[in-house]
Amino acid sequence: MAGPRICRKLQTAPAQMRIGRHLLSSGVRFVAFACTIPAVPTVQQDDDAIRITRWDFAPGAVTGWHRHDWPYFVVMLTDGILRVHNGTDVIDNPLKVGQSYGRKEGITHDVMNGSPHPIAFVEIEIKKPEAL
Repeated sequence: MAGPRICRKLQTAPAQMRIGRHLLSSGVRFVAFACTIPAVPTVQQDDDAIRITRWDFAPGAVTGWHRHDWPYFVVMLTDGILRVHNGTDVIDNPLKVGQSYGRKEGITHDVMNGSPHPIAFVEIEIKKPEAL
C-alpha cells in the first residue's frame, strides 16, 4: 500500500477566525476543509474512562476542525481514504477495512472522506487508562 501523499498546500487566514462553532486564535493561520456535508457521529459509549464513537461519512463529508484531548484509536469499518488537514498540508491516507491506528492526545485536525463512496470508522478515545 502506498503511503500518504500531500494533496495541496493550504491557504492562509486571519489569526482569529470562526470555523463552525470553533473560534481559532493565537496565531493559527490555516483554513479547514470547506464543505457543507458533515460527518455523522454516533456515540456508542461515553463514561469516565472511555468514549466510543462510530463516524459515518458520505463522499466529501468532514468532521470539522477539532482537537483530541485524549489518546485515541481508529478502526476502519470500510476501505477508504481519510483526507487529513493537519494545519499545514492535506494528506490522503488510504486505509483498508479492519485497519487500525492510534494517536496521542493533542492532535488537532480536520478529516474528510476522500473516497468516491461512503466510509465509516470507530474511534475509541481513552479518557482514563487506569480505569480500564
